[in-house]
Amino acid sequence: MSLYELQIAWPDLPNQKKEYRKAEDLFKSEDVSDMRVSLEAKDVQVNGDNAVVHGIRHEQYLKNEKFEYYGSDLGMQPLGTQRLGPVAVRKKRSVKKTDDVTVHLHRQGSTCVIASIEETGKHH
Repeated sequence: MSLYELQIAWPDLPNQKKEYRKAEDLFKSEDVSDMRVSLEAKDVQVNGDNAVVHGIRHEQYLKNEKFEYYGSDLGMQPLGTQRLGPVAVRKKRSVKKTDDVTVHLHRQGSTCVIASIEETGKHH
């Protein structure tokens, strides 16, 4: 998914500056891949063309992390002066997050779009 595709489902996102910046940072991040997001609806309230969904948002993605460490020449054969610099290692770490959220939906024609999403806290 791209930021453009997200705005199709959430047309008012650019006007919600905090949420837009968060989404933009995530989509531009080179450290995040294989993002999966799902919503487990716990309560749905419909009022005309609007609905409010209380639920749990599950996020799962891979985060690329870079580590640096200094090697040692302790087991090496003497070859004169050796200067070992930092060794860079990249590792992908699986990240899973769950948050309680409230999603406000609005009917536009025959489809529903996201009006706003509120994080209501970490899910336990």
